[in-house]
Amino acid sequence: MKHPILVILSIWFAVAGCARGSSSSSQSASTQQPTVAQATASAQASGLPVYPGATKMAAMANVTVTRCGHKITVASYDVNASFDTVANWYSARIPGGIRISRTFPGGLTMTDIFEPNGAGVAGVTQTHFAGVTAVHVGLGTYEPALSSAELQTMQQVAGPDSPAKRQALARMSAKCGPASVRGLGSP
Repeated sequence: MKHPILVILSIWFAVAGCARGSSSSSQSASTQQPTVAQATASAQASGLPVYPGATKMAAMANVTVTRCGHKITVASYDVNASFDTVANWYSARIPGGIRISRTFPGGLTMTDIFEPNGAGVAGVTQTHFAGVTAVHVGLGTYEPALSSAELQTMQQVAGPDSPAKRQALARMSAKCGPASVRGLGSP
């Protein structure tokens, strides 16, 4: 069973600290599977390559949300490869990329590889549900690009340093409201 919404959870985390503000979602109206050319054209808008053999997810073809002053557009794909293989493939193709990884109870694993300029991200998600493991990729763009301070805050929230995490959560909450840190810990 596929859970398309989980594809953008990884990228969603990236703006969890910026969750206050308007929220909108738009998806492509087509329920047909896009062609490889259409999927490639959509991904190229992000400037990031599509993993070889990836299949565009019709249910989540293109999603746009606005969070704390950032418009985030995500193109989502199913991938028939291991999580580590896909995450490492994107790390190798985003020079100087900022890699943020998290594991959650229930078998959800996420790795985001951000472009150093904060304008794009490849989010790789692995889910386990009813005995089935699935790997998904979300290629996202940020308008405006994330600042170096926002990227650093996300690294601290995901990192092992508890005092730094508390400070980062407090910054997120102050900037974008208490809802921005729900589920990430307490400031």
